[in-house]
Amino acid sequence: MATCVDYLMKFRNIPFEEEPMNEIDRLILNEILYLPIDSLVTSSFDPEEGLSPEQLCQKFYQHFPDAKPLKKLMFTPSRLRLLKLMQSATRYQDLILLGFHQQFNPDINQQFAAALWLLPQIKEIQVVFRGTDDTIIGWKEDLMMSYQEPVPAQIASAFYLKAVFHQYSTYRYYITGHSKGGNLAIYASAMQSRSFHQQLIQVSAYDGPGFHESFLNSQGYQHILSKIQLFIPQDSVVGKMLVHRTPYIIVKSKAFGLHQHFATNWLVDNHHFIQIPFSSSFSQTVDWVIKTWANDYTGDDLAFFVETSFYALLATGAVSLDEFSNDLRYYLSKIRQASNQLNPTDKHRYETMLNHLLRLTLKKIRQNRKEKLSILKDSLQIKWFKHPPL
Repeated sequence: MATCVDYLMKFRNIPFEEEPMNEIDRLILNEILYLPIDSLVTSSFDPEEGLSPEQLCQKFYQHFPDAKPLKKLMFTPSRLRLLKLMQSATRYQDLILLGFHQQFNPDINQQFAAALWLLPQIKEIQVVFRGTDDTIIGWKEDLMMSYQEPVPAQIASAFYLKAVFHQYSTYRYYITGHSKGGNLAIYASAMQSRSFHQQLIQVSAYDGPGFHESFLNSQGYQHILSKIQLFIPQDSVVGKMLVHRTPYIIVKSKAFGLHQHFATNWLVDNHHFIQIPFSSSFSQTVDWVIKTWANDYTGDDLAFFVETSFYALLATGAVSLDEFSNDLRYYLSKIRQASNQLNPTDKHRYETMLNHLLRLTLKKIRQNRKEKLSILKDSLQIKWFKHPPL
């Protein structure tokens, strides 16, 4: 079962002149932005200050000589392996990484990061929007998308892309992002000028959440609609949040459940992802439960639920999910303490919404079980009629 890591091992020394850049290359370049390169890459858009993959790798190992994964959600073994392979990959030797911008502001619930890969020989740019990092604020901003648009990261993404285009207005553009980064890639592209849209070749979102109807009906979104690609794994949860207008490209994964969200687990066949026709029962169940539950409440209700959930999480003093998971028992006790401080009215409102979510989940599980039993029964009856016992 080959992944993008296996792809890079096989094709790392084949130049773009022989095998043009493809969807797997673009995913690899996207994945590198999850590594802790914040202090390594210039914020300047001047290519003279940028880094080649070899230079990036050298600087990375100077800062992290042991090169062990530091954060479970971001600095993963697969992403580290991609960076190591890129160091000696002649296929990527002419690429330049630059323009790293990051904004993290807990006061406005903002987590944003982006950078660009420059290929000056053919005047192409891949702008990469980083997805959610391991901060609790980053995950809170994700859930804020269910009732607020734009969120702070979306606003930042549009300004960032506008600044890049001001510097490189004659280049062809590929815009990519994974998870929340996929949402930002689409949002930022839609918010640009017609001049940018003419230079835009493609927007690729890897398991990124969708949007509200007001954005989907906007003129900017309509201008780029035909250029959007939506890749999701068969067990997708994040990629089915809210609404998309572009058909999903469903990718087979070697992982299961929520672990399929990591795109380094997606399966490839040479230059393409291995596609399958339908999402899994797990993905369809979670999608139905979340959308049904959310449709039963107003935007104010959803805002209350998210704010209350993250009030308890942030009250623990933890900043990141990795920090939280390292001492789960301690932080769960802190959450209980914070929850007990809610006033009775808010506590009842929150518990009512949470119980409704749990009831819908159980209802859908029972429904799925009945459907499977019915299909099995019908199948057995057909077999009996075709081959009755003697």
